Amino acid sequence: MTEQENLIEQLKKEPILEKPITRYFFLVTDNCINLMLKETGACSILINDNQIENNGITTNEFKNIISTLSIGSTNLSMFTFCPWLSTKKDNNVMVKFLKQEGIACETDAYKITYNKKEIENPNEFDKFKTAVEEFIKQKEPTYNPSDVKIPSVISIKEIEEKEVSWLISGYIPKGQISIMGGDGGAGKTTVWCSIAAAISSGKKAFFEPIIEQFEQCQPQKVLFFSSEDSLEYTLKARLRKAGANMSNIYSVPLTDDYFNEIKFDSPVLEKLIAEVKPTLCIFDPLQSFIPPDIQMGKRNEMRNCLNRLIGLGEKYNCTFLIICHTNKQTGVYGRKRISDSADIWDIARSVFIVGETAEHKRYLSNEKNNYAETGETAIFTIEDGVAVFDNYSNKKDQDFVRERDYNSYQAPQRQDAEKFILDFLKNGKKPTKDLDDAASAAGISKKTMERAKTQLRKKKILQVKSEGYGSTKIFYSYLLDNRSIP
Repeated sequence: MTEQENLIEQLKKEPILEKPITRYFFLVTDNCINLMLKETGACSILINDNQIENNGITTNEFKNIISTLSIGSTNLSMFTFCPWLSTKKDNNVMVKFLKQEGIACETDAYKITYNKKEIENPNEFDKFKTAVEEFIKQKEPTYNPSDVKIPSVISIKEIEEKEVSWLISGYIPKGQISIMGGDGGAGKTTVWCSIAAAISSGKKAFFEPIIEQFEQCQPQKVLFFSSEDSLEYTLKARLRKAGANMSNIYSVPLTDDYFNEIKFDSPVLEKLIAEVKPTLCIFDPLQSFIPPDIQMGKRNEMRNCLNRLIGLGEKYNCTFLIICHTNKQTGVYGRKRISDSADIWDIARSVFIVGETAEHKRYLSNEKNNYAETGETAIFTIEDGVAVFDNYSNKKDQDFVRERDYNSYQAPQRQDAEKFILDFLKNGKKPTKDLDDAASAAGISKKTMERAKTQLRKKKILQVKSEGYGSTKIFYSYLLDNRSIP
């Protein structure tokens, strides 16, 4: 029976994980140690030296050994792998491979017999077994059940039902997490400054629907943290122009020694919220306030990190608005536009995306709303650093992204058509029919020509006029900057 077949038989024994020792899987190059480990009850398999090369684990043989563990209800996550190889170099190669594969491992199994080589002798098995058990005991978590703190359990009957309250009617729910994403330069900072200004002064946000029985809100405190824009050179001016009540706006300067201690799950953040008591707390951008040990792309890590904010929201009646960047992949919109982590979208109760329309205006699209239908998309412009409402639209980010991608695709064709028109009319006016026929002969489609003409007319370069009447009427195209035009 081969080494791998022996392992399979060992894993088939039930219960496979009854004792802690069975959860540790040793990878060894010494056959004597391999056999002794099996006698202790641990899982072990012999690794040949030629399976480990300078550049890492390169053969499929070891991967086949790993796949052996996928038997019935047994899988890799049940084990902690313990490389115990002949050299430190080989050990490091194996550890690197295991970590790259996302497999739990211990790096110091060699310490079991460190300075105790005599216990590697089969005649000293009892001492060897004791050393292995001591190694595992040090790795196993130990606790006194009486020391375990548990949360309070209450009957759902005791819960008072409440209607959702809105910080911004129909858009941002109170005491919850909202997300705002957008490309660089889309207007995210302008929008959140306008929101902060409205809350601080007790006024409506620029995109908030007009309600006949609108109840004037009291000015409330806003706390924000920004690692991208300067308080002195950028943010104070934007807030002032947006009409903020400056006495209700609070922040921490980037130059403060403790700024980098402000993280979503840090005690520093809670102390600041408890001290300022803001109604709204803004973070810009999200990446600056994630703890360094959190990997954004790893499922559930961001959720665990942001869960802390939910508790703070309920405890201090504070609403959170987190600003993040969106990716610029072609054809991506909505949920997939929020960078790096699906957890961010999932945990937010309301999600906005800021972008630019084909008409070079801005849009604020409510892409997700857990407590109501998504709000209408607000079209706005930015004038002197202030968001100015234009109108509402039924379009969402998906529609604007598709228009943008379509226009980007069409732009080179349209630009070529514009050059063709300018060259064709450079010597003076010509019948529009001749222009269209020449463009068709050059392989330019009718739709592309229409787009090119529209663009040149917007630029006040191209004009069309008619001469004659009835059956003799002819339309001419000409360039407005051409001096030969009568």
